[in-house]
Amino acid sequence: MRRRLPTWASIPGSFKTRILLLNTFLVAAATSVVGVISFVGLIVPHILRLLKSSDNRWLIIGSALLGAILLNIADMLARVIVAPSEFPIGVITAFAGAPVFLFLLIRAGRQQQKGGFYA
Repeated sequence: MRRRLPTWASIPGSFKTRILLLNTFLVAAATSVVGVISFVGLIVPHILRLLKSSDNRWLIIGSALLGAILLNIADMLARVIVAPSEFPIGVITAFAGAPVFLFLLIRAGRQQQKGGFYA
């Protein structure tokens, strides 16, 4: 007889909270070590999911390409905005990514009010 793996709905809420907190701390630690530019690695897949689909075959390649394009544009803007000196590139990537994350949070909140993501 095969053993069935638990689904996310069958995992207790306290354990889910621990997983969420651990994930948050790991992402914060990685961002603090690598820098704010790693924020691009977090935001680009979400942008692509909003634009296209969640097909991982397309998403992995698209994330690499869009991440490189986004960082090049941010770098060019950082050099042009205050021409004799440079503007921090992390500020530009934060301005690009923060609205997307806010949109995702608002949308997730609305979906949970309607009865969950799969209701």
